[in-house]
Amino acid sequence: MFKLKDLYIEITKVQLGDGTSTLFWKDNWAGGVLEDLFPAIAGYSKNDNISIREMSEAASLDELFNIPISQQASDQLDQVSQLIQNFSLTDNGDQRLFSWGAQYKAPKLYKLAFSEHQVPVVFSWVWKCKVTPRVKFFAWLILVDRLNTRDMLARRNFNVQPNNLCVLCSDNCVETIDHLFFDCSFAKQCWAKVGINWTQDSSRIRRIQRSKQRSSRCLFMEVFLIAAWELWKVRNRLIFDGVQASFARWLNNFKEEATLQSCRIKEADRAPVLLWLDAL
Repeated sequence: MFKLKDLYIEITKVQLGDGTSTLFWKDNWAGGVLEDLFPAIAGYSKNDNISIREMSEAASLDELFNIPISQQASDQLDQVSQLIQNFSLTDNGDQRLFSWGAQYKAPKLYKLAFSEHQVPVVFSWVWKCKVTPRVKFFAWLILVDRLNTRDMLARRNFNVQPNNLCVLCSDNCVETIDHLFFDCSFAKQCWAKVGINWTQDSSRIRRIQRSKQRSSRCLFMEVFLIAAWELWKVRNRLIFDGVQASFARWLNNFKEEATLQSCRIKEADRAPVLLWLDAL
């Protein structure tokens, strides 16, 4: 919990009371954190964790700062002095409030933490995709490199038997996410069947994004996710049940799953999809 202290300070502000539990330099009690607003004078402070109460009770600058101070620090000290004149201490305890209000709210914290992050559009495509939640979660594992491929298990120090090579092909390649779903010869046969041609990019997110933008395939993301999901299931049945992987089995499973998932798309789009599936 102590590791979260800095984050807690960052997302809270103090309603000043007696000043005993509020850090003069590090807490947000004056419209901002003073060590950020006045770094020159803060750098001369003898105690970075001094409270406002201790600061107000100091008899001289010698108790608070390493003397002498620079001209810039002196100028900032004058500004700090003017600032604290607008605040007065009371007999009540300090009250700490979240920057958005009195109560903690996880959505507010999440929005604050990631407000400046630029999320790749592929993630948005996944969440808007007309497939079941478990397939979306599976897609998320692919995008963030958390799927338990043999390579991932080996990286987690699991003893993968007999090796960490791909079981769907004879390419003698390590079973990574990129190999299993994009570069494996078995997977390439599957993608060719559903009309998806992958671009050559170092990032799988970039590869999906560029391939979708170049493709005329209707419901590209739905086809991609269901096909990848069935690839994963064929791979798992081979490893755990000893059921030999075959293109015919994958295709049959893909058509069945896509037909079931098609109930999630608009009626106007469903008929062409079913005709396309029948023609495969």
